[in-house]
Amino acid sequence: CFCVCYCVFSCVLLCVCVTIVVDTLTVDPALLLIVVGSAMFLITFLGCFGALRNATCVLKTFLSILVLVLLLQVAAGVVGYLFTHERLMMKAVVRYREDQDLENAIDFIQKKFQCCGVQNYRDWSQNLYFQCSDSNPSLEACGVPFSCCVLQQNQVKTYSNNNIKISHFYYKALFRQ
Repeated sequence: CFCVCYCVFSCVLLCVCVTIVVDTLTVDPALLLIVVGSAMFLITFLGCFGALRNATCVLKTFLSILVLVLLLQVAAGVVGYLFTHERLMMKAVVRYREDQDLENAIDFIQKKFQCCGVQNYRDWSQNLYFQCSDSNPSLEACGVPFSCCVLQQNQVKTYSNNNIKISHFYYKALFRQ
């Protein structure tokens, strides 16, 4: 009885959590880790409980959940290999200034791979703050983030109205066509 109630409760909880936060999970790695960690805790608790009580029903349920997790990981690996992450990266570019963690992650990737944008530097025009239009009041309009910029050895940053004027930036993109 406990085994069936625990499985039903876990499945319902997992389904509700996933449907509520599925869009947030794609751009917030911390929330994804919390959800996956909580699910793993529940599964591990099930295994420990079954081993301590020597309950074969609970241990069989634990085994089937582990097999399901393994199959889901293999499927996620195949899907991740087959489908490119361009759409996810474009969502991240659009939400660049909305989340400090996301901003730091994108800046790290662009500096590490010396790239700018998903396809090219024009991808940043999709972001509200970098959009190049007359109605955009942002100081960063028609620009790119600083992580796109390349400082050459003898070049000095010049400040003008709190904007850094750098003439060179990375032209290659993270995903090339």
